[in-house]
Amino acid sequence: MPIVRQCDFCSGNHTEVKCPNLDGYIRHLNAVVRSKSPSKINLTDKDYEDNYTGAIFPTFWRFASAQDKLNFASWTWATIVNSYGKKLRYRTAGLKRRGIKRKKIVNCGYCHGKGHTRRKCDRMKEDITIADDATKMQRAMFLNTCKSIGMGVGAILRFDWTSETEEYAVYHSDLPRSVMAMVTSIPVADINPFISLARWDDLFHDAYFGLKFINPSGRFLKSRETKLNVANGLLSDAFNELGFEQRGTTTLNRQYNATIIAPSNNFEYSVDTENDYKKNTFKKYDAGVLERHTGRMLTWLKEQS
Repeated sequence: MPIVRQCDFCSGNHTEVKCPNLDGYIRHLNAVVRSKSPSKINLTDKDYEDNYTGAIFPTFWRFASAQDKLNFASWTWATIVNSYGKKLRYRTAGLKRRGIKRKKIVNCGYCHGKGHTRRKCDRMKEDITIADDATKMQRAMFLNTCKSIGMGVGAILRFDWTSETEEYAVYHSDLPRSVMAMVTSIPVADINPFISLARWDDLFHDAYFGLKFINPSGRFLKSRETKLNVANGLLSDAFNELGFEQRGTTTLNRQYNATIIAPSNNFEYSVDTENDYKKNTFKKYDAGVLERHTGRMLTWLKEQS
């Protein structure tokens, strides 16, 4: 026959750790220590879990009255304290075995405050609102500029060498002096306050017009489709109001001047990437990194109002 263990507290057929009265005894002990000890000690589960020095039982026994001790012997109260600590340690060990970590104090990766994550960070929400307002205005300005100059889907552009390219023509033997291309996409959804940063900045984002060459030659024979940066100097500085500091990096941006020879009034665009910039900024960097950028956005918004 299996051996039946009898509980020292209630004489039930279970161990002291599994006694249904154990939690009640602990609540009673905590209340006595909190009310009777001079420093009003407030015991927590962590105190019991870490009670390897046995400090809890002597504290209770010193300040408890005969009535507070419930007619239990001293060793019974010592066993109650030890059993509750063992119960908590068993629970912690079980959680670890199941891959469940103990609840820890949560620190925000954005503002570094305690008790919340980025998802519920008020500072991050405020900064994203600033970026959203700036982005909305920039996209409206960009689209209005495209409409005013006819830079829509289907527009025909001619690219001619810049004076610098002419000066160093010996190095560009495979580069045609003039080339034509048709606009296949306009990057309204890629416009955001981070596209005007220097290209070495980790937060820099790029925005491109999609192009398709018309009768390409030389270097452009290898690829009929290409890109054109929205950047400083493009189309006689048409987009400089967005705050660009430098020319684009594509060959068409750096070696050619662009002219619209056949405008288009088709300004349809994809919105698939309209929120991508947030993933690479607010969800990746903290407030310390983004502070100067949100400040710059606020200044720019005030200037536009």
